[in-house]
Amino acid sequence: MEEMVTTIQDFEDLGEKYFSHWVAKGRDEGRAEGREEGREEGRAEGEINALLTVLESRGLTTSDDARERIRRCTDLQQLKTWLRKAVVVDSADELFTE
Repeated sequence: MEEMVTTIQDFEDLGEKYFSHWVAKGRDEGRAEGREEGREEGRAEGEINALLTVLESRGLTTSDDARERIRRCTDLQQLKTWLRKAVVVDSADELFTE
């Protein structure tokens, strides 16, 4: 009977060890993903600010709808495309044409 209790205790200790390992691994992966998402959001925010600054610096009026569309965009490639176009367009609305 004593051997059985020891075996059960050993099994519980082993299970706790592996459970703790996987919990820690999941936590670490979650943190890494969170940091990457934060960096992506920061890059998008930087592109948005640059885009709005270029439009403003060029004296182009940006409608509330255009400003909102720009601010809601999270696609870095799209924001970069708009930023390049912002240097040459005659109006902010031209950013959204092909």
